[in-house]
Amino acid sequence: MNTSYREDVKALLDEILIGIPGVKASKAFGYPCYKVSGRIFCFVSGDAVQLKLPASRVESLVAEGGPYHKFGPVEGTTWREWVALEWQTPADYEQAMDLFIESIEYVRGGS
Repeated sequence: MNTSYREDVKALLDEILIGIPGVKASKAFGYPCYKVSGRIFCFVSGDAVQLKLPASRVESLVAEGGPYHKFGPVEGTTWREWVALEWQTPADYEQAMDLFIESIEYVRGGS
């Protein structure tokens, strides 16, 4: 199993997410992830960051195009509540801070 990820993106996410109350860094399936209330809301894999959001929100982001696409762990399979964000530079992920907060609130809410 390939568990490569962008360490530069992980370093930025450590910086911007770990200070949020209740957020903890962890690992899942060999990838760095971030949890709230013991549940994963975000992880870094390959060249992208995956966020858990309501399925309808994922669909609307994917429809926008750009850095947003459906996340699928294997070809031909997608997870309906996970969106992949893929930007060139780590600093670009800072512009999605509202999505990180939205994901934290969604996962913390118990859905």
